[in-house]
Amino acid sequence: MPFEFSEVSGDAKDQNARPEQRHKDKETKTFEESRLKLLLILEWARLRFANQDEPANAIVHGLVTRLHEFRSDCDPVTWRELLPEAQRHSLGDCLLREPFTCRSFRPVSMTTYRMRRRLC
Repeated sequence: MPFEFSEVSGDAKDQNARPEQRHKDKETKTFEESRLKLLLILEWARLRFANQDEPANAIVHGLVTRLHEFRSDCDPVTWRELLPEAQRHSLGDCLLREPFTCRSFRPVSMTTYRMRRRLC
């Protein structure tokens, strides 16, 4: 049986609620609870990539959706503290295997930038 995010995230009703309702009902979470939820989201995506049972774009869409919901539910200070940990997660290696994504993360020299501007 494939690993489902809903199995570890809790009640599906909460995930399907409107954003205003989620903010209204949200409890104050500890830093460690937020950290564990973020790690579950990242591991969910990493395991999906490892299984190769579904298209990468579906996995990335699910990952982006879950991260967006997590960030909107998270305290801004907690989000800033968790961001470096998320960036160091092994999922980043999976995402950077795709050439377009990798190119987006590489620094661009000013010479390359000027050459691209001339071509447009």
